[in-house]
Amino acid sequence: SLGGPELLAQTVGNLVGVRIPYVVTTDFDGFMGMVDGLGGVEVNVTQRNVDRYSGANFEVGLHRMNGTQALAFNRNRHGFPIGDLQRSENQGYFILQALTQLRAQNPGPVATLGLLGNLGRHARLVNLGWADAYRLGRLGLSLDPANVKNVRIPVSSGVGTRLQLDPGGAALFADFRDDATLQTH
Repeated sequence: SLGGPELLAQTVGNLVGVRIPYVVTTDFDGFMGMVDGLGGVEVNVTQRNVDRYSGANFEVGLHRMNGTQALAFNRNRHGFPIGDLQRSENQGYFILQALTQLRAQNPGPVATLGLLGNLGRHARLVNLGWADAYRLGRLGLSLDPANVKNVRIPVSSGVGTRLQLDPGGAALFADFRDDATLQTH
């Protein structure tokens, strides 16, 4: 909390064993604005999703979520036995759903600029210029979400409410570190 996004990137990079040169941050309003700027995101909710703290209230099935609903879905942790872990998994799933939707729209180079405009209105880019953001955006749109794995880092209970990395975490990071692809996880 004291080092900002740069220290966060360095800390995560040290844990995983890769250098993280760029950071994109947003807040709740920015997140909702980005989702609304996309016209919502379609999400297939696979388990009942209710949390009075986040405002999540979704039955199983397909939902076109606006920014407020998307924030509730992505913040829900009280409605699951594994709390924060399921929330993290749902957040990765939401990102993949958004990518699936964007790819289906088949945005060309000009439309990609519009998507960057949405990002620029609602997020802060750290160590990332607009030319690199555009190239990363085009690269991201070239990825088939079906080939992207959403993997939960293996953790167990530590002291108090803290989690600690399971021994399998080191193997996961080593698998990723060699070529940025998970072969065995």
